[in-house]
Amino acid sequence: MPRYAFSQGEIAALQDYLERIGAEQRTGATANSVTFGLPELPGSPVLTEELAVAIRSGLADALGGGTVWGRSVEIVTFRDGAPPPSMLAVLSPRVEAVPGYAALGVPTLFPLGALEGDEDPSIVRAATPSRAGVRAALAGAIAAADPASVTIIATPDTRERADAEALGLALRLESPAMSERIRISPGARKDAATDRDALVILSEDGLNAARGWPGPVWLSWSALQAAGGALEGGHPLFAVVETPWIVRRAIETGGHPIIAHGERIGAATAEALMAAGRNLTRGGLLEALEDARLDEWGLDYATHPLTGAADVMFVTLNLRQN
Repeated sequence: MPRYAFSQGEIAALQDYLERIGAEQRTGATANSVTFGLPELPGSPVLTEELAVAIRSGLADALGGGTVWGRSVEIVTFRDGAPPPSMLAVLSPRVEAVPGYAALGVPTLFPLGALEGDEDPSIVRAATPSRAGVRAALAGAIAAADPASVTIIATPDTRERADAEALGLALRLESPAMSERIRISPGARKDAATDRDALVILSEDGLNAARGWPGPVWLSWSALQAAGGALEGGHPLFAVVETPWIVRRAIETGGHPIIAHGERIGAATAEALMAAGRNLTRGGLLEALEDARLDEWGLDYATHPLTGAADVMFVTLNLRQN
């Protein structure tokens, strides 16, 4: 085994480095408290406060109070984009902000919005299916219907176009026989379509293509929300619900989905804190999610380390023909 001679200066530098790693791992955790940061929702101070209240409620219910292993649990809100407080982890940031927190080494838990699906679960954990997971589920449902053709509406040079191409790839992987029947286009050829030709709309920009389309139409949840009363009946309409647990919970309680999200992640955080034990570190908290009992909340990080969930729901819309 090779041996290396270290100078006193090198030994001191190594010791300092190891001590700093240990200190960083315990950022936001003291003997008496543990602090989590909650970024404000841009332009929505009231909704931010409601989210904070819901998280605290979920924590308290799961812990049977406000403490765990002798530590009080603090939720500190801060302005999105401002220097974050000293915190063990950040809760529920916008998904666009995730890379920034991850680059700082701050564990990022339960972002608002879907991750792409290739993020590192050793620093990021979500509570909803990834974009890749939703695409795979949508591709599976469309392939099972076996349409004569599939037109995916997308404007060139946009994020929507990238999503459409990714969905097209997922469809080809799901059903290679459909490869020649998939088309990505900014518009729909309605005059040549039949009731066996499927249309996929991923954003509100493509909603006009659904008017007069004779075959089945598949909608993303964001497109459905934007549609309002603009959708026509007369053809099958299917919407993919990317967060079925949250939607069901909101319907059951009559509350806003953000409240259901807050209670859920509060409970998940509490279970992770209990599983992490007294020697609390950032890495230990993330690992503890895989041991936490979260069946009640529709989460399983042992099976889905990054997202905790992979389920999506398809809703059939029955609209009257205009």
